[in-house]
Amino acid sequence: MYNSIANDRLIMDHARDIILLTEMDGTIIAANQRAVDTYGYSSEEIINKNIRDIRDWPGLQVSIEAMIKAVPEGIVYQTRHKRKDGSSFPVEVSAKWVVSDHQEHIISIVRDISQREKTREALVQSETRWQLAVQGSNDVIWDWNLDSGEIFISDRLGDFTGYSPAEIPAHIDDFIALCHPDDIDLIRQALFAHFRKKAPIYKAEYRIRNKDGTYRWILARGQALWTETGRAIRVVGSAMDIDERRRMEDQLRAEQNKMKILLKHAPYGLVIMDHYGRIQQVNPMFTQITGYVHDDIPTLDAFNQNAFPREGDLLQAARIWPQLISNPYQSNVLRVLCKDGRIKYLEFRASVLDDGTIMVAIADVTAARYAADELRLSEAKYRAVVENSYDAICIYQNEHFIFFNSKTMEITGFSREELEKMSIWTLFHPGDLRRAQRESRKRLTDLPQQPYVARIICKDDSIKHLEFIGSKLEINSEPTILVSARDVTERVQMEASLIQNEKRIRTLFANMLDGFAYHRIINNEEGRLIDFEFLDINKAFEEILGLKRNEVLGHRFTEVLPGIEHDSIDWIGLFGRMALEESRLKFEAYSKYMDRWLSIAAFSIEKGYFATVFFDITEHKRTEDERLYLSSHDSLTGVYNRRHFEKELCKMDQAKKYPLSIIVGDVNGLKLVNDAFGHQQGDLILITIARLLQEVCGLDRVIARCGGDEFMVLLPETDEKVAQAYCEQIKQKCKEYASEPIQPSIALGTATKRDSDIDIDHILSDAEGKMYRNKLLDSKSVRSAILSSLEATLHERTMETKDHAERMHHLCVDFGRFINLPDFEIGRLTILARLHDIGKIAIPDDILMKPGPLSTEEMAIIQTHPEIGFRIAHTSYELSFIAEEILCHHERWDGKGYPKGLQGEEIPMLSQILAIVDAYDVMTHDRVYKKAISQEEALEEISRHAGTQFNPALARTFVEWMQLQGQGSDEPSYQ
Repeated sequence: MYNSIANDRLIMDHARDIILLTEMDGTIIAANQRAVDTYGYSSEEIINKNIRDIRDWPGLQVSIEAMIKAVPEGIVYQTRHKRKDGSSFPVEVSAKWVVSDHQEHIISIVRDISQREKTREALVQSETRWQLAVQGSNDVIWDWNLDSGEIFISDRLGDFTGYSPAEIPAHIDDFIALCHPDDIDLIRQALFAHFRKKAPIYKAEYRIRNKDGTYRWILARGQALWTETGRAIRVVGSAMDIDERRRMEDQLRAEQNKMKILLKHAPYGLVIMDHYGRIQQVNPMFTQITGYVHDDIPTLDAFNQNAFPREGDLLQAARIWPQLISNPYQSNVLRVLCKDGRIKYLEFRASVLDDGTIMVAIADVTAARYAADELRLSEAKYRAVVENSYDAICIYQNEHFIFFNSKTMEITGFSREELEKMSIWTLFHPGDLRRAQRESRKRLTDLPQQPYVARIICKDDSIKHLEFIGSKLEINSEPTILVSARDVTERVQMEASLIQNEKRIRTLFANMLDGFAYHRIINNEEGRLIDFEFLDINKAFEEILGLKRNEVLGHRFTEVLPGIEHDSIDWIGLFGRMALEESRLKFEAYSKYMDRWLSIAAFSIEKGYFATVFFDITEHKRTEDERLYLSSHDSLTGVYNRRHFEKELCKMDQAKKYPLSIIVGDVNGLKLVNDAFGHQQGDLILITIARLLQEVCGLDRVIARCGGDEFMVLLPETDEKVAQAYCEQIKQKCKEYASEPIQPSIALGTATKRDSDIDIDHILSDAEGKMYRNKLLDSKSVRSAILSSLEATLHERTMETKDHAERMHHLCVDFGRFINLPDFEIGRLTILARLHDIGKIAIPDDILMKPGPLSTEEMAIIQTHPEIGFRIAHTSYELSFIAEEILCHHERWDGKGYPKGLQGEEIPMLSQILAIVDAYDVMTHDRVYKKAISQEEALEEISRHAGTQFNPALARTFVEWMQLQGQGSDEPSYQ
């Protein structure tokens, strides 16, 4: 058997467990390399040692008994072995009795189970800690299953409500039944706010019914546990008894009322001032002691100047005031000059109230001062040591203080009088009271003493951690204890913070918005980096990449994101080098595979491992591209803007681009369209012009809108003839375009640069000059075309308008001649007759063509057409001389017309004439909203409204004239 194992030495040496071959008496005759490494012996030393040499003595008897049983049966047993250095470790042994070549041997396979034992111990300790936390917590621990309604509430609830553990609710409905009815809505609101993730935690103060039927206040906090889909399934939290705090708050309000009474009737002087030193009031006793009233000392500085005339006293007071204010338990006696000239020694104490005001209490200790001087001198040295100690030092006897220093008051917040009256045990937190009493009893013995930490409850209800050391004294034959206590709250909090920080880091990892992943690099057999493995990811990683945790962890990068190796970035090489160099990276990159931009930070703190933090910036990049586009393009028309045009102009100003032609254009009638139809219609004109320029010149040309109504086109390698041909094509395109509401029109000019000696700005100015000359030469025909376009639009919008205008034209000419109007005025009147309703082109069709009566809102809209017509006429040179008449053609003689409400002769004469003629024509012809009446009826209507709607003289003249034209006829003379 031995020879067989020796032949298989290579196999034995690569085994993970210890392999031992022994004689029946326990002598080791063969051991593998694992045994040599584990026990610490050399290969030569371990041979011929007995198995007893490597067994640990405490387990020796067990091992022998186990081995006797195990060897024949071949079972496994546990024992302890020891190394050469004497250290021991637990093992699991599988021994077998074998016979080979008529020789009996024992072969043992030994496995080190140290790590397994440690893991088992850790699990036991963890469970124990949880049970201790629940049992030892001063708060109520609760766990509510939202699906079943079951709720676990720790027995601590019964400590302050009186319920036994069996009476504590186990279902949420039973618990709600214990809550005060007035508080149930508040509880639900707090829960819903947390469930809707408007509040990070659930927090509510409410009343709960005690077993005796009374109610007490509790503060509950909790946090929901969520499923991957975002549904809350459990809420875990704690609750604490705040009944005492709520009562204290009520008492505080009562105390504030008492303060007012105290100020008035206090047996000592009181001064109330703000933190700027402005004295707000003094009480009668202060005036009685010092003689000063409030008007004498409006500020602290004024009091100092009056009360401390000696420089030394003033300096002492200036030094002491800040100390008094910062330390409410400090008092100082100062030498004060009263108003009547007497010197008194006054004791000052100061405290800062909750609202920030400062209250100074003053007592006359003049008599006591002289008596205390001797005693103070004898105690000075002792007090210097005790009072300046960083620790609270106190002596207590039979549970009561007989001495304590200022630090004791500073730490606890209680005054000297309060401490002298209270039992020392009332300071301790209920959870630490028994331990403090036990430690106190130990101090009265001769047993070795150790410092201990316990919690106290200060006057302001804050909790502090103090470290106590003490010793036994005997005063007046009574056992007495001297205690020194140091405030270690900050140290305890720091220790707690370390634990909390670890929890926060875990919470941050789980809840951070950026994706996070931790990786290990993978090398092939030759040591070359080929991939990396995902070891951990957070929730944001899953959400950003749309992958589940189980699809990622333990998988390779190329498995999780197949095809990503085809990206332009060598992700594996990039991150692999960083992980090997233990360096950092921060960059932005686009992944074609994922079709998104990512901002990535990567770092390695251990060779071969690295972490990545990333977030999706695709939308940011798209927004950035849009901003870049808008920086060079006109947002309205989509063509380039002036900035880009000037940039391209500089780039193209070179010989290889010559001849370089420039077209400059200025849109005609844009202001008229804006004023008449609004800027939306004006914008449509600009968009149309831009599209026509692109159609003619080509989309590859630099076409730019360089101002409100100005366009420019860059034409490299284009001579004057071609540029001029472009201009003619643009004009022709404009003429072919529909009038909506007017035909687009643009004045153009062009210039060409052939020689580098000519400044490009000169070429640009030349093109602009030609454009303005063309605009001037064509202005009359352009304006005429615009007016014709407007009139055509008017005719198209209202079917009766053209006929109506023609009849109006003839009536106005004939009537004007009848009343001897000058030819110039007749000319104005005829144009007014044609275009007085020009403003209606901006009125919506559904109102303009409505067959029935108009609503109040619709009538208000249609009554805007005189003002729209005025703006159109005022903008046009050809119509400006009748703009006022267009504005006033619906005014009435009695002042009830619109839009200005003019009266009588305030109305222009031509508008008065037009009103009569227009009314007559409207009445005698069918409209969409009414039928025509006869000429006779129309003239009677005009006569009826003479002096109200119409100029009475003009109305009579018109009626007489019309009667002369066709008296007695049912048909009007002008159809």
